[in-house]
Amino acid sequence: MRDHRLKNSALYSALNRALEGPAAYWLTQIMNGDELTWPDFKEQFAAHFGGQEVAAASLIKVAEELPRDGETPGAYGNGIIILLGSKWRNSTREEVLAATALHLLGSRDERFKRLALTSDITSVKQFQREMKPFLYTEWPTPPPWRSLASSGNKRGRSPAPWTRCGHCGIYRHPTFECRKRAKW
Repeated sequence: MRDHRLKNSALYSALNRALEGPAAYWLTQIMNGDELTWPDFKEQFAAHFGGQEVAAASLIKVAEELPRDGETPGAYGNGIIILLGSKWRNSTREEVLAATALHLLGSRDERFKRLALTSDITSVKQFQREMKPFLYTEWPTPPPWRSLASSGNKRGRSPAPWTRCGHCGIYRHPTFECRKRAKW
């Protein structure tokens, strides 16, 4: 490729013959009439099919991957460990901490998921710099743990399933809430 400097349709034809499966389909998707050069193609290919993946992006991808049909929880868990171990083999402790924090934040807010997928945060200091704009902003929608507490439910949580009424003997309500008990 260094000697011939193929571009546009000549490069597309050569790549189309060389690529198979999802990569061949992807090649048809990126051809939009713009000029296609080898350096541009290499950059787009690496971004789409792997290349160097940041720690947070690999954690997000692993978390979104579902177990295969018939796969046991133990096998699925071992697969997660193997996959993360191979992806994080050269990662530092701080990279793993930042990736985990971004994954947890990204599960509640898309802004953090985007940050996790686009930024290569390798230290806690860099993570804290990236968090500065979010220090004084609210969550875009109430997080799930807040909506339960502020829903206006006067009774609070329902009693535990083993709570047994002393008056009627039915489970799931205490004696003082029994409807069968005569009111004085």
